[in-house]
Amino acid sequence: VLEQITARGHLGLPLEVRKADLAAPLYIGLGAASPKVLLVQFCSYDALLCKLIAPAIADLLERHKDTLGYMWIDTPDLKSAGSKKASLLSFLAFQHLGRQGFVRANERLLAAQDEDDGFSDPSLLRIAKAIGLDRAVVMAGLK
Repeated sequence: VLEQITARGHLGLPLEVRKADLAAPLYIGLGAASPKVLLVQFCSYDALLCKLIAPAIADLLERHKDTLGYMWIDTPDLKSAGSKKASLLSFLAFQHLGRQGFVRANERLLAAQDEDDGFSDPSLLRIAKAIGLDRAVVMAGLK
């Protein structure tokens, strides 16, 4: 399907096809508790398209809060230490601060793409502090 869409010029790159092991993905569910429709996003924090689509997804969730569920499945670039650390920080935010902690971390991690130090440890620690995540938890997780 992707090949047909891109061949007709309806969808530009940089899209990539990845195989994912979904036996134990990092997924975060948001939106309606009992959704009629579930939007599933496979993304990583260093992917530009994930950042660009985030406002549209937030708008959809707001407009359809009673019927739309959303699932973020984190697919970090395993060749990138920063991408893996960003993924870990979002998981720690969810684990220790719940859904809203994940939302706050998600917004800041996607915004970190524009920063010079991106997903460096100091940048991730600033994000953790901004969302109220304990520094010791983050330091233990990043090691």
